[in-house]
Amino acid sequence: MFDIPDLAVLASPNEDMTPLFALMNDICAYHMSSGKTIAAGHTGTWGNRHLSFRKPLPSEYFLESAGELFVMEPVAPSEVQ
Repeated sequence: MFDIPDLAVLASPNEDMTPLFALMNDICAYHMSSGKTIAAGHTGTWGNRHLSFRKPLPSEYFLESAGELFVMEPVAPSEVQ
């Protein structure tokens, strides 16, 4: 409907998910309003978080999705393009 891929982030079980859900919401809102796409290898900064997007690894079979899915990973500020 909105042509936005599924997003995943690997987090510890005791991590507060509220900031992560807000982050995903911000990323989706940005892409909906800008018309830009997300692709493997893309990077960005949202608030104080610097992220890269990648395809799931074969060992992350549990992340299978009917549509496109990208895993968000933290990166150093110098890695954001």
